[in-house]
Amino acid sequence: GCWRAALSGGGLYRFDGHRWRSFTTKHDLPGQEILKVFEDSQGRIWVGTYEQGRGAGVGCFDGIRWRNYTARDGLADNCVYAMFEDPLRNMWFGTINGVSIFDGKTWHKLTKKDGLIDNRVYCMWIDSNKKMWFGTENGVSRFDGSNWLSFTKKDGLVENLVRAILETSDNELWFGTY
Repeated sequence: GCWRAALSGGGLYRFDGHRWRSFTTKHDLPGQEILKVFEDSQGRIWVGTYEQGRGAGVGCFDGIRWRNYTARDGLADNCVYAMFEDPLRNMWFGTINGVSIFDGKTWHKLTKKDGLIDNRVYCMWIDSNKKMWFGTENGVSRFDGSNWLSFTKKDGLVENLVRAILETSDNELWFGTY
């Protein structure tokens, strides 16, 4: 996925081992600046868009065609930085205006009012214990399905702006800050 469309032309590219195929808005890709690419358990490809900070929502490619979703459909914001699929096959999207959860039919939104430390969500992770982690502009929030817990610099983070989360094979969580 290309981030800076003005420099590269943007879009999404697939390599099948022999040749490249490009996807652009001419092929129904939602936008030209791609921040995140994710494959769900059904083999669908999801993309989150940036579009110079305005976003163009998310797109879902089923192998044949794109289906696009925006704030008009229920997405928290059209600028989508992160995504994952939970064990129940719900898709979770980190946006600059909170988290959106999509069950395939209905959208739900989580914000600071629900327990996030900040609405600008840049990365997300679901760990081996099925706890969900959200890296934000002001720290990390963890949600276990019922309760929220948040961590900031005062708890030991190097910086509050968290851009990457990873769990290793020995269940250690790593957090990349800005």
